[in-house]
Amino acid sequence: MATRPRHTRRRASRRPATRRAAPVTHEEYLRPGHLPDARWAMLGYLTVPFFGFLVPLAIYLTSLRRSRWLRAHAAQAVNVWLTVALYELSAAIIGAILVLDSPRVALAVVVPLVAALLLTALVFLLRAAAAAYRGQAYTIPRWLSTPLVR
Repeated sequence: MATRPRHTRRRASRRPATRRAAPVTHEEYLRPGHLPDARWAMLGYLTVPFFGFLVPLAIYLTSLRRSRWLRAHAAQAVNVWLTVALYELSAAIIGAILVLDSPRVALAVVVPLVAALLLTALVFLLRAAAAAYRGQAYTIPRWLSTPLVR
């Protein structure tokens, strides 16, 4: 059986060369802002400190039949707002009880507690917004985002 030498070339195809566009890779598809829903998910997280649950709830309701991914991000943003509101209500109750003893003690306890809560919530909302803009999923810890809305 004869084998052909390695240095010989194969014959060129008689078909004309056609150029095809390179397929889009997964990383290119998920580049920042490429997904139309990514901007809405990011907007839902970033508006929580200013408008509360209104914008994420509107995004959640408009995406019921459109995108499960966007709905999950909007639900998580609403859940963060609800959980932080419940923590603030608890802090207000603690402050009201402490005010009976001394207003200075109440302020010394409640103000740093609420400030730390709001700063922590803001950090997690910014992280979630950045992940949503990249087209990724992000899970906020359950102690800050109790899953009340699914």
